[in-house]
Amino acid sequence: MRTLSSLLVKNFQSNLNGHALARKVNGVWDWTSRESLLNNVYYCREMLKQENINRGDRVAYKGDNSVEWVSWNIACNSLGAVWVPMYANQNMDYCNHVLNDSGTSLCITDDISQDFLSTIP
Repeated sequence: MRTLSSLLVKNFQSNLNGHALARKVNGVWDWTSRESLLNNVYYCREMLKQENINRGDRVAYKGDNSVEWVSWNIACNSLGAVWVPMYANQNMDYCNHVLNDSGTSLCITDDISQDFLSTIP
């Protein structure tokens, strides 16, 4: 079956040297290559598999828009998991509601000071 993630991976593999994403750092564009993004996706996919994430499982991510955000999103899609996004600036009360209401199996954050252990039943 063709999925969004399989189409993206196939496209990236056809030209690993091309640009995939960019972010502005101190007024200068910092580009991420297709190869680098693809390697990030493969890494994230393996981490999700180690956590026994399967089709239909909910995986929450709280963080800023980033290469990591995209990598985890594509990795979740490739396993058939449901992506539950939350932005870094959303308050914890809202995030707790999202986590509890969605039935999240795993929560990932780009801020290691966030404690989600007490929020997931």
